[in-house]
Amino acid sequence: MRNHGSSRTYQHTELGYNSRLDSLQAAILRVKLPHVEGWNRCRAERARAYHDGLADLPGVVLPLPHPSHVWHQYTLRLTGHDRDAVQQALQSAGVASKVYYPTPLHRLPLYEARAPLPVSERAAQQVLSLPMSAQLSQDAQDEVVARLHEILDR
Repeated sequence: MRNHGSSRTYQHTELGYNSRLDSLQAAILRVKLPHVEGWNRCRAERARAYHDGLADLPGVVLPLPHPSHVWHQYTLRLTGHDRDAVQQALQSAGVASKVYYPTPLHRLPLYEARAPLPVSERAAQQVLSLPMSAQLSQDAQDEVVARLHEILDR
């Protein structure tokens, strides 16, 4: 199954792995590997800038920094706002965002739990990932922060 254990996006029914590394991927990795630490530092700087720019927004829970965090994603929780409405408003303003895990693990057929997990359920409805990469410019990030302030300060 090419979808790594999922016939539909985010609806895993079996445990899947993607552990292949062909020659082309290995060659690309060999070129990129020396740059990883620098890219991690850049993403950490972008994460700090998001934190500084969004810290005063009510109803927003920011991710907690940790020294070993490489900031592959910058995912916040919108506890006082309708996440889907915020995402739509960002999209209308030309800002990309993503919900990487719309279904909590205990609701996936592969892991389905019998007991309710209300914190997980709530988090799945609140999380939103903002643009994040080592190449994210300060100007582009400032635009994301400004749009979020416009949307959430209403």
